[in-house]
Amino acid sequence: MATVKYRIKDSKKNPTPVYIRFRHGKEHDYEMPIGIEVFKEHWSKAKEQIKLSDKSTDVFDIVNPKLRDFKNCILDQFSISQANGVTINKAWLENVLQTFFNRTVNNNSENKSIYFSDFAEWYIDKAKVELIPKTSKTRSIRTIQDYNITLKKLKHYEEVKNMRLKHSDVDRNFHRDFIAYCEEYHKNNKKTIGGEMDNIRFFLRQAELEGYKVSKDFEKGLLFSPDNETHDIAFTTDDIQKITNHDFSMNERLDNARDWLVIGIWTGLRVSDLLNLSEKDVNDDFFELENRKTGIYVVIPIHADVQKILDKRKGFPRKISCQKFNDYIKEVAEVVGLVEMVKGSRKVETVVKGYKDKPVTEYRKKVDMYSKYELVSSHICRRTFATYHYGKLDTLTIMKITGHKTEKQFLEYVKITPRQHAEKMKEVWQNMHKNERTQQRRKRMP
Repeated sequence: MATVKYRIKDSKKNPTPVYIRFRHGKEHDYEMPIGIEVFKEHWSKAKEQIKLSDKSTDVFDIVNPKLRDFKNCILDQFSISQANGVTINKAWLENVLQTFFNRTVNNNSENKSIYFSDFAEWYIDKAKVELIPKTSKTRSIRTIQDYNITLKKLKHYEEVKNMRLKHSDVDRNFHRDFIAYCEEYHKNNKKTIGGEMDNIRFFLRQAELEGYKVSKDFEKGLLFSPDNETHDIAFTTDDIQKITNHDFSMNERLDNARDWLVIGIWTGLRVSDLLNLSEKDVNDDFFELENRKTGIYVVIPIHADVQKILDKRKGFPRKISCQKFNDYIKEVAEVVGLVEMVKGSRKVETVVKGYKDKPVTEYRKKVDMYSKYELVSSHICRRTFATYHYGKLDTLTIMKITGHKTEKQFLEYVKITPRQHAEKMKEVWQNMHKNERTQQRRKRMP
């Protein structure tokens, strides 16, 4: 009877590779790594899979089903191969492994060592199951999707140019041409193109770590990510008061969305964390949770307006999806009167060439004057939190609550106009002048 077992070896490496062992009778006994690495403390020797713990939840949900499916695949393929007279050996097991994990083409060492898109495709497959050392988690589905969008553009760029990019070809000339390609075929703005270049540089770094020769322009830091001025908005203090004080008792749908919006404004959480808040995240007068995206642990004091909502509802508002939240809070903003015209960017229908070189309609951000409520989205919570507290608290304190890793990332969320900066300076000068006059009066007093 054929048996399939998993194990990790006793080595100093952590994370460490998972090995599979296939046995059938005395003549068939093969073992090899399957291309998945796990942290030793997360591995259950008895169950041959990831143990469930607070730090291994994501890995548990993604890796364990893969392990079960692969084991079943081997046993199924063994029965089929036996019936068809296929030779069972280590090469057979290797082929089953590569086919199951879709690595047959991408794992061609010659291709990925020479061609950039082949390497990127190979790395993306590897990244799906590879653990990030800092967080002990796999990359998010969103990150993998982002990588695949860049890969798709790289392959189409090669089609347009009728060429195959080698690692050394990704230089300043490519940089210029790829930016032009993104603008012409996809109508991408500079920030979106900058995201693609971030991924391309990341792939180049990984290729370099694998020992492949990359362009000198990359090593010199010449493949920069273009960026453009953002036109995102934040709520003002008056806006917050209008949203908080409006009576939505006749519309439960908007009342529920408004309550989530107020909680978002006073926590600064990403929408994925905000809409998943529950009683388990409450500890006395604080929210305590781990950011889903970054894995950073944050502690946030519960604002008085948020506590009123929790008291009113005897808990949290009713759960809604991110899409409905985005749709409903636009209605909330319109109902409370946030209709003034402001400069901002929102997605509008745009005709682009796309991948098939035929006009297609997609949504692209366009900077224009819009009614304020039209520019409201879930991310306004985070921007408003950062903007409201900037200048009132030291930046490090705010960053500890928002979970930003760098001041540069944090400041991208602060939406203060030049006029507001000038008014802050004017206020400081007035206070300084007032203090000077007070000190002078005291000196004149007998």
